[in-house]
Amino acid sequence: FTQLNIPSNYWTVSLFIWIFEKNADATFRNNFQLIELYIDNLLDKESFISKESVYKIDFEDFKSYLSELAYYLVKEKTDENYILTYVELITFTSSYKLKNRKFVIDVEDIVKIIIDKGVLKRTDNKMFTFRLNGVFEYFLAYYMKDNHDFRDEIIDDGHFYLSFGN
Repeated sequence: FTQLNIPSNYWTVSLFIWIFEKNADATFRNNFQLIELYIDNLLDKESFISKESVYKIDFEDFKSYLSELAYYLVKEKTDENYILTYVELITFTSSYKLKNRKFVIDVEDIVKIIIDKGVLKRTDNKMFTFRLNGVFEYFLAYYMKDNHDFRDEIIDDGHFYLSFGN
């Protein structure tokens, strides 16, 4: 729980137990596999894949969108503690959709999905951010796997690199 920066409470422990029971035959060679299983269950991968024709995007494109959102928050919203308004979220998503032809889901629909799945949370002042730091950092790492310039920039900036707990 510490590595994911997830609170150790009844809900999170129950969630991990449920994941383990659901995937009883799974073996984990490292923490990354466990984290990936947690993310897949958080995003409800099986249900998502069965609804891809309704959502009009595939699961990997969905994860890529979330990784771009995490990157956007780091690049544009660091001073605001990685928080954005609903209008900024819609604007970001519209811009992402224009750049990614395979991403044909309606902007309002994808925003509703990420809020309903609990990936983002609404703050007290009606702003949005990732619900859990560990999930935010997972999607930053997911972004880095295909964007080596950003990865190198993070690694070279020791202060910035060390600001992440996971």
